[in-house]
Amino acid sequence: MAKLREEQERLRLRQIELARQRREIEQEQEKRGLDEHEKQKSHIEHEQQRHRIEQEQKKRETEQEEQRRRNELENERLKIEREQQRRKIEQEEQRREKELVTKQENLSKNQKEKEELAAIRIQKRYRGYQTRRKIKEQKKRE
Repeated sequence: MAKLREEQERLRLRQIELARQRREIEQEQEKRGLDEHEKQKSHIEHEQQRHRIEQEQKKRETEQEEQRRRNELENERLKIEREQQRRKIEQEEQRREKELVTKQENLSKNQKEKEELAAIRIQKRYRGYQTRRKIKEQKKRE
């Protein structure tokens, strides 16, 4: 936007300068007493020059507007890309967190199964011991 304003200001100053030059030329022509044909020719040249300047200014304004639009589109595209990357990262973090929880649950299930099996073995051996002891005592009594 600043460049656009600078360009517009430069063109405005150029137009002022051209208008000043035109006035000087007209004054000079009046002093010299140039005929009407030369005045018309000069006026036509001046109008052609003014028309070229206006066309250049419009062209620059159009180019600046197109550049501004391209910049806006590029900024929007970058914003969308960053948002997509952020979402991918969040999804990956959620997936890893879920995976970690699942692993912990599986580990705790395996650990519980191992503990239960160990408890059953201990109980089985203790009951076997108790049974053997009772049988020994019964044999001694008999």
